[in-house]
Amino acid sequence: MKIAMVLPYFGAFPEYASLFFQSCAANPDYTWLILTDSGVPCDLPNNVKIISMTFQRCRELIQNKFDFPISLKTPQKLCDYKCAYGYLFKSYLSGFDFWGHCDMDQIFGELGRFVTPELLERYDKLYTLGHFTLYRNKPENNVRFMEPINGASRYREVFSTPGSCGFDEWMPGNINQSYACHGWPLLAEAIGADVDPYYTSFRLVWYDQAAKRYIRETADNSVFRWKAGRLYQYSWADGMLCERERPYVHLQKRRMRHVERVCGAEEYFILPNRFLPGPQRPEQLLRNCRKYRVLNYQYPAVKWQSLKKRLKDRNFVCSNVFRGI
Repeated sequence: MKIAMVLPYFGAFPEYASLFFQSCAANPDYTWLILTDSGVPCDLPNNVKIISMTFQRCRELIQNKFDFPISLKTPQKLCDYKCAYGYLFKSYLSGFDFWGHCDMDQIFGELGRFVTPELLERYDKLYTLGHFTLYRNKPENNVRFMEPINGASRYREVFSTPGSCGFDEWMPGNINQSYACHGWPLLAEAIGADVDPYYTSFRLVWYDQAAKRYIRETADNSVFRWKAGRLYQYSWADGMLCERERPYVHLQKRRMRHVERVCGAEEYFILPNRFLPGPQRPEQLLRNCRKYRVLNYQYPAVKWQSLKKRLKDRNFVCSNVFRGI
């Protein structure tokens, strides 16, 4: 199966973009289509394609697809359009069996160990979160975001609303609810290690569909190891060191140091605030990172950056999906 990951990204790439690209290269069955105004990086893998365009041009392309005025003032609002990428960027997706969306603040492991041919044969939509979801590339599937949810045309409301509506994930009236209520083939799971942005230590979050809210995992200290295209999480459980393979880690809203020390490396470790060349002993790294369970500088840093961004964009709509966890 040929899979295209559509990723509009405007502005400077993250400081660890080279590691993102390296992890893409380790997944040759996937092609990343990056719509960006950031230029073409050096040594780009063959399965990463840069489509040069400005945000304004991207906005015009999207507006031309609809007969009503859309709201798309900033790139952040593109999250609500993710489930429509198959329709919006149809011209780039010819020849692909599936298309998907992801973010750039993540490092991939070996995706094929989790996204199996059996799953791709069975489902039209795989997974439920904005940082990794796949859709079957069929005309009828690519326009399902337009179908009413409980009798209401939700997409028009979402695409006309300035603030984030969480249409691609689990806020009320979302694309996952639409697939469920219409009975379309949906794998309603989330894979990957989604790191809570409000804690310095690596604490993972996941969406509890029954409780209808995001839940933090009990383990509050993890490190990750990337080696030859595969990704592993290490943590303690009942005094024992646990290793778990992951398809990707999502490092949202997190500054990372020492990228230059691991660029091109066959093995490196991902710690709460930096990258570290391998080999290392995971148990010792976990001991060294215990201090971050108490020293939480991540929360004020994220809140400050969010406030500055809101003031700059004059956006005062609160849409924190992690509220209440």
